[in-house]
Amino acid sequence: SQIILNHRLTMKNISFLQKMYDVKNAFPSPKFEKIRQAIGDTLGSETFEADIMYQHVEEHVCVFDTSNGSITSQMGSGVPQGSSKATEMFNKVYGPVVENFINDKKKTTDVTMWRSPFSGKEIDVGTIVFVDDVCLVCVNAVAQ
Repeated sequence: SQIILNHRLTMKNISFLQKMYDVKNAFPSPKFEKIRQAIGDTLGSETFEADIMYQHVEEHVCVFDTSNGSITSQMGSGVPQGSSKATEMFNKVYGPVVENFINDKKKTTDVTMWRSPFSGKEIDVGTIVFVDDVCLVCVNAVAQ
């Protein structure tokens, strides 16, 4: 959708700026307390689903086979990248942060608003978030 938006803006001779952001060490960096708080805020701290999520994160271990035998390592923070719950955990912890960042940086314009063919709702396609990557498109951008 970003390529289509950029093409349409170019074809209409509308100036724009596209900026990509990446959250560094997005998966291993959140502390367990933040993950636990985000899970509790969205699922309730005493639910079965929350208990499963806590267990998935806090009891995850890696076993390494070495020439001297096996070494077991338990994570001290974050979510194992590639885990079936990694994206969900990332969204629970970083979702509010990303939303605040976008609200601070982006002004919605009619040019970036499109009507979804599925829901009929208007959506702002000038902002794309994919896990730990954010792409903002600012219309009528002026270089300073």
